[in-house]
Amino acid sequence: QANIAEPEMLATFNCGVGLVAVADPKTADLIIAAFRNCGDRAFAVGSLANNGGGEPQVRFSGKLK
Repeated sequence: QANIAEPEMLATFNCGVGLVAVADPKTADLIIAAFRNCGDRAFAVGSLANNGGGEPQVRFSGKLK
């Protein structure tokens, strides 16, 4: 409604993600299940990747819903 470009939305707002739990991919399903068993919405949002020793950063690919 505000005609804000998607890259600006991602850089400025949390876009609905309230908490991020970083886990070993081998245990991710168990952790997601534990959150859901407590009544929370939980889902995998991405993965960690080596950026060659540069400045830490977050990259988003896909589309906001």
